[in-house]
Amino acid sequence: MITNPQVVAAYKVTLLSAFVASIFNGVFGLLMAWILTRYRFPGRTLLDALMDLPFALPTAVAGLTLLRCFRLTEFTVNGWRSSILK
Repeated sequence: MITNPQVVAAYKVTLLSAFVASIFNGVFGLLMAWILTRYRFPGRTLLDALMDLPFALPTAVAGLTLLRCFRLTEFTVNGWRSSILK
């Protein structure tokens, strides 16, 4: 199973995307931290609050918000069709 070419390709895509996301988030996070601590500008506190939002927002709420944003109002869970987001 692990030697299956599709599994190996999936591992490669996963590791590459995790690596790229880590580098991007690290650089962007350091840049934003440096800007927020060095400079005083209008909207600074709003930007700081927006940077903290992913830590305060539960994963389920974020998922439901994405479903709503992309107009995916119906989804299937364990064979049951649900349309609670209409």
